[in-house]
Amino acid sequence: MTRALLFAALLVPLAALAATDADISRLLRERGCALCHRAAPFQAEKEVPPVGPSWSEIASRYRRQPGAEARLVAVVLQGTKSGARHWSGRASGDAMLPNKVEVSEDEARAIVRWILR
Repeated sequence: MTRALLFAALLVPLAALAATDADISRLLRERGCALCHRAAPFQAEKEVPPVGPSWSEIASRYRRQPGAEARLVAVVLQGTKSGARHWSGRASGDAMLPNKVEVSEDEARAIVRWILR
């Protein structure tokens, strides 16, 4: 019986870390992420480039890279440098503003994990 209680106690914090799609969707809207990013890539012949790359493009580029989670959490919190052109042709190229005030580190990590899943 004691082992079962211990096991259950260990699962509670792990479950709290797992954000659902609905949780992340709400967070993306509330923190303003969806103003510049979206789920799918834009279609050059039909649309104006978004301010930032889509979440699917970010996932495709970084999913298999070592250290991607930490790097992207830092980008969410600290922003990017003006003139950085690593998304040239896929986004407007404007710098991403720092989000430390709007997004906590735990929220940034949950968002990045959701993107990279």
